[in-house]
Amino acid sequence: MESLFTNFNFSKLEFDKILCNIANFSLSEKGKEKIINIIPKINSSQIKEGFNKLGQLINYFINEEKLALNIIYNFEKQIEDSKRNIVINEIPLYQLAYSIRLYFDLSGKLDNKNYPDLKKLFSIQKIDNDFYHEVLKYFDADGNIDSKISPELKKIRDGLSGIEGKIRKETDSFFKYLKGLNYTADDIVSIRDGFSCIAVKSNCKNRVDGIIMDSSSTGQTVYIAPRKAIELHNEFVYLREEEKKEIRRILNEYTKIVFEKAYELEIINHELIEFDILYAKSLYSLNNELNIPEIVREKRIKILSGKHPLLGKNAVPLDITIGNDFRIIVITGPNTGGKTVVLKTIGLFILMIQSGIPIPASSTSQFYIFDKIFVDIGDEQSIEQSLSTFSAHLKKIIELINLSDENSLILLDEFCSGTDPQEGSALAISILKELLNKNVMGVVTTHYSALKYFATETDCVENASMEFDPVKLIPTYRLNIGVPGSSKALEISARLGMPQYILDNAKKSLNEEYVNVERLMEKLERQKLELEKNEIKLNNDKKSLTDSLLKVEEKRQMLEKKELELKNKQRSTESDFLKEKRREFELLVKNIKTKSASKDSIKDGKDFFEKINTHLKEIKTDKNNSEKVTFKIGDRVKIISKDVKGTIIDKGNKDGEYLIQVGLIKMNFMSDDLRLLSDNNKIKLESSYKAPDLKSQLTLDLRGSRYEEAEKKLDKFVEQAMINHISRIRVIHGMGTGALRNCIKDYFDNSPFIASYDFEKGANDTSTNFGVTVAELG
Repeated sequence: MESLFTNFNFSKLEFDKILCNIANFSLSEKGKEKIINIIPKINSSQIKEGFNKLGQLINYFINEEKLALNIIYNFEKQIEDSKRNIVINEIPLYQLAYSIRLYFDLSGKLDNKNYPDLKKLFSIQKIDNDFYHEVLKYFDADGNIDSKISPELKKIRDGLSGIEGKIRKETDSFFKYLKGLNYTADDIVSIRDGFSCIAVKSNCKNRVDGIIMDSSSTGQTVYIAPRKAIELHNEFVYLREEEKKEIRRILNEYTKIVFEKAYELEIINHELIEFDILYAKSLYSLNNELNIPEIVREKRIKILSGKHPLLGKNAVPLDITIGNDFRIIVITGPNTGGKTVVLKTIGLFILMIQSGIPIPASSTSQFYIFDKIFVDIGDEQSIEQSLSTFSAHLKKIIELINLSDENSLILLDEFCSGTDPQEGSALAISILKELLNKNVMGVVTTHYSALKYFATETDCVENASMEFDPVKLIPTYRLNIGVPGSSKALEISARLGMPQYILDNAKKSLNEEYVNVERLMEKLERQKLELEKNEIKLNNDKKSLTDSLLKVEEKRQMLEKKELELKNKQRSTESDFLKEKRREFELLVKNIKTKSASKDSIKDGKDFFEKINTHLKEIKTDKNNSEKVTFKIGDRVKIISKDVKGTIIDKGNKDGEYLIQVGLIKMNFMSDDLRLLSDNNKIKLESSYKAPDLKSQLTLDLRGSRYEEAEKKLDKFVEQAMINHISRIRVIHGMGTGALRNCIKDYFDNSPFIASYDFEKGANDTSTNFGVTVAELG
C-alpha cells in the first residue's frame, strides 16, 4: 500500500499522541496495535472511501441506537492453529464464536440505503455451518462446557457426580466411626494429595483400616484415607480422563469446522478489526467535535477555524489558505508568538487527514493529498554525529531539495537560522527560489528581514505574521496573512524586566531605516485591529437591521392572515343568512299550502323575497365597491389567482384584460382576477421589504427547514423580491451538515432570476461567513 513519504519522526508533530488517544477507544488489542502504527496514505480515492465509511458510522451513532459493544476478539491465531491441526481450546473457541456472532449482528444493524459504504465493510453474508451458535450455547467466557453438549459427556459427568457423592459419604462415615473411638486428632476432614483424609492420633494408626497419606511435622498426627474411598477415587480419576477425552473430541470437531471455514473466517476477522478502527476514530471524533474536511484535486490547503488537536479549548483558531494566490508563506513575529504552533497544526492536519482521521476545523476546510511532506522543527543537534544545530538543519534542507517535487509540502521552522544573519538570509532566499521552481507548497518561519522583502516582491510567496498586542505587549497567537511581523525583541525584553538604559542603547544601535519599517508594521497592526473592531460593529448593526426586517415581515404576514380571517367570517355570515332564510322559506311554503294561499300568506311571501333581494343588492354593492373598479395604467394591483402583486403597464387584447408587470415578468390577466391596492397597502409593502439603505436587501432564515420545505420558501422569497424590486437577497442556512447549503446552491444554479451568488463577505472582504449566502437578482 502506498503511503506518505516523510523524512522525519512523527513524534516531532506529536502525531503519536493523537494515535494513542484514538487507540484508547478501540475494543480489540489488534485494533489498538493497528491504530498506533497507522501510516498516512497518498491515494485520495482510498482516503475518501475511508471518510465515507467513517462519516456514516458517525451518523449512525447520532441518529440510531447506541452500539452496546464491550470487546472485539482477534481470532487469527485460532485460524492458524486449525490449519496446523492444533486443537483450539475452550476459551479461544468461545472468543472466536463470540466475534463471529458480533460480526453478523453489526452487519444486520446497517441498511444499504443510509449506510451503503459502511455496509460494504461486512462482505460475508452468512456461513453455511452456524457452529458458532452451538459454541455460544454450550461454552462460556471462562472455558466451562455445558454437559448437554453431548450424551457421552453428560453420562461421564453424571458418573463423576455419583462417585463424588459416594466418596463424601464414605469419608463422613469413616470420620464418625473414628471419632466415636476417640482416635481423631482434629474435627475436620483434610485433603492430602487429592484424597479426603481423617486426622488420626499417631498411637492409634495401627487400629485404623485405611491408607496413611501424610503426617504432621511433630509426628503426633497421621492423615489416613479410608480404603474404600481410595478405591472410589481411582474410579473417579478414570472418569476424569474419559471426560478430558470427550472434551478433546468435541474441541477437535469444532477445530475441523474452523479449518473448513478458514477463508470466510479470515475475512470476518480482518473486517471486524477494520470496523474496530473506524469505531475508535468515530468515538474520538464525536468526543472532540472533529469534522471531515473536503478532499480536493486542486493543490490547495484551506483551514477554517482550525485548532491544534492537543491544545483543546486553549487553542486559538487558525484560518489560512495556501495554493490560490501563493504557494509559500513566510511567517514572522515574536518568539513564543505561535509560529511553531501554526506549523505543527498544519502538519498534524495533513497527517490526520491522510490517515483517515477527522480534524478540529470547519467541515468546509479543503485539503490536497500530498505524496511527500518534509518537516524541520526544533533543535536537531547531534553529539554522536558531531553536527551543530545549523549543520543538522542544513542536512535536512539538502535532502528536501533533492527529494521534493510538485506534490510535496515543506514545513520549516526558523529557516536557515543558526548562522550569520546575512549569509543565512541569502541562503534562505536562494533555497526558496529553487523550491518555487519545483512548484513545492510550504510554510516557513523566520526572523530574517530579507525574507520579508523577498515575500513582498516575489510572486507565489506571501508574508504572514503572528499578531502582537501593542498595548498589552503580549502575543495574541492569531495569524495575519499579508502583513510581515516583527520579532518584538525590545518590547518583550521590557515586559520581562530588562533595564531601560540597556533598551535605550539598543534602540540607538538600530539604523533609521529599520526603525521606520518597524514603526510602519506597528501602525499596520493597529489599523488592522481597528478595522476588525469596525467589522464586528458593522456585523452587529447588520444583524440588528435584519432582525428588524424580519419583525416587519412577521407583522405583514399577520395582517394578511387577519384579512383572510375576515373574508372567511364574511362568507360564514352569508352562509348563515341563507340557511336562516331557507328555513323561513320552507315555513312560508307550508303556510301557503295550509292556508290555501290566503292574502296574508301571499303578502308574507312577497315580503320574504323583497328582503332577500335587498340583502343581495347590498352584498353586490359591497363587492362592486371593493373589487369591481376601473383600472388604469400605473395602478398597483393584486392578482388574486396567483396571490402576487404587480403594476398595470398596458391594456390587453381582450375587453377587461390588462398587461401586468410582476417583477421582471409581464403577464396578461382579466379584470375580475385583479384587486386594486390602496396607497397604504403599497407603502406597507415597500416598508416590509426594503432596507433603509440605498441597496435594497431581504433576508430569509432557512435554518431548521427540510430540503423540500426550503425550496418552496426560496421560490416565494425570490418571487416577492422581484415584485418589490429588491436587487439583493440574503439566505441564512448555517454551517450544519451542508444539506441546506447544497439545496440553496442547486436552486440558485437553476434559477433564471439569479445573476450571481456567493458566501457573505465581511468588511473589505477580510472574512467570510459560510453560514449565509448572498445573491444578486438580475
